[in-house]
Amino acid sequence: MQFAVQGGQTIFVAAADHYTADDISLYINGSGMGAIALQRGRVPFHISGVQMGDKMIAISGESGAGKSTLAALLAKRGLAHFTDDVGVVNPKDDPLMVLPMPKGIKVAADVAQGLDVSVGAQVSQAFGLEKRYADDLPQSIAEALQFGALYIISTDNADAFAINELKGGAKYAEIRKAIYREEWLAAFYTPQDIFALVINLAAKIPVYAFHRPRDLSRANASAAYLEQHARTLE
Repeated sequence: MQFAVQGGQTIFVAAADHYTADDISLYINGSGMGAIALQRGRVPFHISGVQMGDKMIAISGESGAGKSTLAALLAKRGLAHFTDDVGVVNPKDDPLMVLPMPKGIKVAADVAQGLDVSVGAQVSQAFGLEKRYADDLPQSIAEALQFGALYIISTDNADAFAINELKGGAKYAEIRKAIYREEWLAAFYTPQDIFALVINLAAKIPVYAFHRPRDLSRANASAAYLEQHARTLE
């Protein structure tokens, strides 16, 4: 599959016959919308987000870190699902508001079974994605939410839960890594402008590193711990 984005408003797609409409939609609402956002001077974040009051609590981290799984468990606890994979901001906003992409939460079938998360259709066969969309989770109806906080899932296997706020260079680095298709920034900004952009975002988003045991049996406790911390920020 190939696509081209023009003028921040049009996406052209060339897809072989074996791609379904759902496959194409998945691509458009990810990479396609990320490109449109950048062309419009917006910034797409690679996050899963849930609603807490009038704010979005975002989760990011390396691929496979468990962003969507943690978001699904928070949704099971009553925090409505807001966005998965991509959330878009206008860096000029203050406070920073997030627009969601129309995607459901994707969870690996074996993980969903172990955590008693109901799942439905497979995300995509064409892209080899074994994940399925989570069912029966509360959904946010908000068109936009204030960016409340960004939690970065640590890749370490901690013995106990811990959350620490990031500052300075560590905060800058994690915000930049959390930008969807971060490598595309160079096509739209000079290095100096990228630096200024990320510094601007860092001034508006509290960022925390979330250390947790990588143990499926403690995943629900992980969600409870993060929720408890996020509620102290309200």
